[in-house]
Amino acid sequence: MDDKEKEKVHGYEIQRSFLFENSRGFAIAENSDAVSPFVTWQFTEVEKGFRDFYWGHYHSDKDKATRDYEYRIAEYYYDYGLSEKDAYKYYSTQRPVDIGTYPKTENAPIRIINFDSRESVEHNRFMAWGYLIYDAPLTKKQIADYELRPAIGNPDRRLMEEQAQIVGKWEQAHRIPDIRRLTWWYPDFGVFVVK
Repeated sequence: MDDKEKEKVHGYEIQRSFLFENSRGFAIAENSDAVSPFVTWQFTEVEKGFRDFYWGHYHSDKDKATRDYEYRIAEYYYDYGLSEKDAYKYYSTQRPVDIGTYPKTENAPIRIINFDSRESVEHNRFMAWGYLIYDAPLTKKQIADYELRPAIGNPDRRLMEEQAQIVGKWEQAHRIPDIRRLTWWYPDFGVFVVK
């Protein structure tokens, strides 16, 4: 989310948010002028993306607020077993997920899943030891440094796939040579994919 686009609620600026498939989620926000400058809220996403925020936990310490945000999400997973909506999934292809094997920045993983052994994922496209769920995308450098692989269903990947259909059709119509194309035709699924 761009700084200019950050949502404000009761004077607090939303820093991170996480949405489940049932249109409920959690957010962490900051207002440096408030007595308690950090808050975590539960919210419900209603029509046209509008979010109704409630059940705020107010904190004076950022680390405590971050832990509370991550705990509330984990507890909701545990209680309801729902999948995430518009979250970012990254597969660990070289090793099981453990300390030092994934990026830990302000955008810490919301959920970490390890498989019992290396498994085939993403419709047998590659093998992975497990995956991590983030509420915001990782950088290309973070993905490369930790040898992670983004899931096909990530919000940024879905946008790329939609754009590939448009670009691929244009390239085909204009007879762009293969060496200069940005996409290629994938006949098994009948779609264009990014090279």
